[in-house]
Amino acid sequence: MRYLALKEDMIYEDLMREAEIFIDIACEKGDKKAGRSADSILQALENIKFPESFGKDRVVASKRLRRASLLLNETTKYSRKYPQIYAYQLLFYQVARENYRVGDYEYALKYSIASYNLGRAILELR
Repeated sequence: MRYLALKEDMIYEDLMREAEIFIDIACEKGDKKAGRSADSILQALENIKFPESFGKDRVVASKRLRRASLLLNETTKYSRKYPQIYAYQLLFYQVARENYRVGDYEYALKYSIASYNLGRAILELR
């Protein structure tokens, strides 16, 4: 259901393809890591497409941005193995950081959570 709702709009087609590949692997081979990774990718896209009210608090955005930064540093060593996911993780982090800099804490929070979720997806696959 989540996958189909996101697939209709195809905001980030490359990420949707990555999630589809991991869903297929999870179904065919029963690989739980691939399934959890696909779930994290879909969650990252959901955070952008269907934003919940995360708040507009500067402190919350700062903490989430820091967590996304730490996870980005941790996933750097997997950037060659999963270049597509890592590229989007880095992109979302940079968007979050720029929005934080200009004072748009709601978007900073949304994109830092998406970056964090993509980092979790990469770590699930290691």
